[in-house]
Amino acid sequence: MARYDEDWCEALGLAAGKGAGIALVEPVRILYVVTNTDEGKVAFRIEMDEGSVAVATGKFPRGVTPDVTITATESVLIDLWSGARTRDQAFMAGDVKIEGAYAMWLDELAPAFAGPPWQHAWASAV
Repeated sequence: MARYDEDWCEALGLAAGKGAGIALVEPVRILYVVTNTDEGKVAFRIEMDEGSVAVATGKFPRGVTPDVTITATESVLIDLWSGARTRDQAFMAGDVKIEGAYAMWLDELAPAFAGPPWQHAWASAV
């Protein structure tokens, strides 16, 4: 299983579980753009709704806009996912770019992604 391929995405979604500890008022679409990978720039997307998480490789289809886009190098994301670095450290250093619903990412998504079950899911995906 190569990082960011369909198998990796499926494993991440399964490890995160249903709802993944995030209380949602409406569905959320998150796009990760990962730079400096062995394959160059790659993307994967996460779609969450109350009680479900879907992770897939690539960008969203034409006409579908993500609520939040997170862009960073692979090494920065691995540090974030493993807990070696906090989102605040990465953002303040300019190593993470957030587009779209920044407040949602800061207040709801980033804290949830740093806790269980996402912490386990990210660790298993590294």
